Amino acid sequence: TNEANTPAPQRGGRASRCVRIHGRVDGTTCPAPGRPGWRRLPAMTERRVVISVDMEGMTGVSSWVQVSPPEFGGLVSGAEYERARERMTLEAAAAAQGALDAGATDVLVNDSHDTMRNLIPELLPDGVRFTTGNDKPLSMVQGVQEAGVVGLLFVGYHARAGSVRGPLAHTWNGFVRDVVVNGVSTGEYGLNALLAGHYGVPGLFASGDDVAMGEIT
Repeated sequence: TNEANTPAPQRGGRASRCVRIHGRVDGTTCPAPGRPGWRRLPAMTERRVVISVDMEGMTGVSSWVQVSPPEFGGLVSGAEYERARERMTLEAAAAAQGALDAGATDVLVNDSHDTMRNLIPELLPDGVRFTTGNDKPLSMVQGVQEAGVVGLLFVGYHARAGSVRGPLAHTWNGFVRDVVVNGVSTGEYGLNALLAGHYGVPGLFASGDDVAMGEIT
């Protein structure tokens, strides 16, 4: 696993923050205590965010050809893959910039697609860290175990295995037909949310194909 970063700007102080689960970080106003869907974050110096970015749910992706690294050979297209990885990086960059603008003091982008060597680091905002390589202990959500992490963002996520309408529906690989947790079928988003929850980190945002978004909500 390799991780890189550029110097991060100093943002914010020790003021407490509010987070709306499955919503946005709001650093200016907080609803009344106890309002459903909101919780107040304790005052802290660090407010760190992890972004798990996949490729199959990216804008314009509709074929395995677009998301298959050319090194694998077979039915692949170097040109299609390069366009998809650029979009993947730009969407992750937009999410990272949004997190910084909302008050995050540190953002880690986790390359979570296939071999996890797809991001173009030069396109990420200054101060944003990234992690690459598929030998990460927590895989797609590596980083949530770090101190000070207040939220996990899913970018470019796809429909779960068994979703008829999902263009690139799968869960981990082509052999898994379904994953059921407490009687509910879920996909990589659900498994990764459970893992993040083990460390007390909530999922704050998700983007991806329309089928995946319907499954998440």
